[in-house]
Amino acid sequence: SSLTMLGVGASQKLFLSVNGSDDEITHLQSKPIIVKEDIATVVGTTAYKALDDSDRVFEMLRSTSPGLKLAVIGNPEWVPRALQGKKDVVICGLLTRANVIHYLRKSRYYISTTCIENSYNAAAEGIFLADESYISDIGPHRELLINEHFEEISVPGIGRTLLKVKRNSLSGANLKTWNAVVSEMIAKYREALKGL
Repeated sequence: SSLTMLGVGASQKLFLSVNGSDDEITHLQSKPIIVKEDIATVVGTTAYKALDDSDRVFEMLRSTSPGLKLAVIGNPEWVPRALQGKKDVVICGLLTRANVIHYLRKSRYYISTTCIENSYNAAAEGIFLADESYISDIGPHRELLINEHFEEISVPGIGRTLLKVKRNSLSGANLKTWNAVVSEMIAKYREALKGL
């Protein structure tokens, strides 16, 4: 998806590696029984993550699940004041990657209303670990969902389409292990060196 932003022909000259998805692949293959908590999780608090829109998704979900809590992972200083004061919002702060994965695994919902991303890594973690996800309709997310089942939805107050994804309907066919990613990178380097 990022290569298409560089213009025609760039994809023939450049190689862009994806991140490995070992945690997601392991989770899909092992089918662990994890008791989900009544949590919707958002990862990232920078402005382009559009937390106000994430809150709108959360409110839509909470209308049918009144006990739902919103967990916001990221720098607490960047969380909008309106969210900081809500009793059903838990500001988790900065967490280690292992703790982020733990949160996503126990979450009923993953929400990502980000306006832009250069890769689908964060969305992959969310959609393959939480039961149900609501993610923005952007190039990297569409790339992640090639040949996967999802719905386009509208959420009140958000002027753009979101994608609704259920983990149980995903195959994970687009995911790669870190070993596969490294092997691809080595092959590309060797190919490039032949031309020198």
